[in-house]
Amino acid sequence: MKRSKTLTFLLELPLAIDAGQAKRLHAHFETARCLYNALLGEALKRLRRMRADPAWQAARAIPKAQKQERQVAFSQLLSTRYTTLRKRPIVPGFPIISIP
Repeated sequence: MKRSKTLTFLLELPLAIDAGQAKRLHAHFETARCLYNALLGEALKRLRRMRADPAWQAARAIPKAQKQERQVAFSQLLSTRYTTLRKRPIVPGFPIISIP
C-alpha cells in the first residue's frame, strides 16, 4: 500500500461511559467478533475446497499467455460448479438477505 504524502493527524479521546454501557458495548463487540470469525472460517473452508478441486487446478494450469482459453475455463467453472456458493448462506442458520 502506498504511503500518503499528505499530513495526517490522529486524535484519540477516551470514551466516557458507565458500567452498563460498557457491558452492552462489550456484548456487541463480542457478537461482531463471533460473526466475523464464523464468516471467515466458512470463506476459508470454501477457498480450500475450491483450490482442491481438480477442475480448478486444471484451469489454473493454463498459462496466462493463453488469455482466452484461461478465461473460458474459469467462466465455465464459475457457471457450472460454483453457482451454489452464491445461493447458499455463508453461515448456516442465517438466511441470505437480498438488498435492492
